[in-house]
Amino acid sequence: GGRGDAPFTANLLEAGEVDPEESARFRVWQHKADPEKGLLLSEVKGVMDESDSFRLGEEAGGDGAWRSVADVPQLRWTVGMRASPGGLSMAQMSLRCISILRALCAMFPSRDTDGAPKVPIPRIKRSLSDPLVLPHIVQLCLAGHAAVVEEGMGLLKEVIDGGNHKKLYKTGFYYFALSFVGDDLGSVARVLRDTHMNQEWYRRDQDREGDANSPLNSILSLMLPPSLVCFLVNH
Repeated sequence: GGRGDAPFTANLLEAGEVDPEESARFRVWQHKADPEKGLLLSEVKGVMDESDSFRLGEEAGGDGAWRSVADVPQLRWTVGMRASPGGLSMAQMSLRCISILRALCAMFPSRDTDGAPKVPIPRIKRSLSDPLVLPHIVQLCLAGHAAVVEEGMGLLKEVIDGGNHKKLYKTGFYYFALSFVGDDLGSVARVLRDTHMNQEWYRRDQDREGDANSPLNSILSLMLPPSLVCFLVNH
């Protein structure tokens, strides 16, 4: 399946002209052939060769050592893989990264052979569940690329399996999921189904409904009609 047209294209912002003085502070990369000239990250690709060396300026935290693109993670992932012959597109690179993370999650499952959650959960999933990391995984549902969304939501489902993710709503996932305009809803809907009823979104002075399956206990009750929440609970 593909992706439908976003309904808010008339509200998109157009980039203005770049202020040379403003961009100067981002010219932190130096090419060994011309070390006096600062380069933007986007300009590195234009002067790059397999034998070239670059360094990050000391004002940006660099150590002054010249390194090849392959030895600098930021250049390797943002420039090197796209610039090399047969290089990866942004979507392909995203899929490659997601597949690596999913493979690591598969190597260390969250449940034992009887289906019981392991305590503690594997380190890879603890790392991906970090509040500084998890929002980046959640935002994959905004990628606008069907394969990236599907794989990203598959990764999210594996990360939250067996863990305590009652604060997932704080990442904005439910708003992002409901604004998804693609036709590949399966992967997004599965995460919604597995998580919407166990979010601690209610106030501490507010009691939950006695019926565990009441749509009023769902985080989605704030965003969807009760009939739609009931359908998600029962189907």
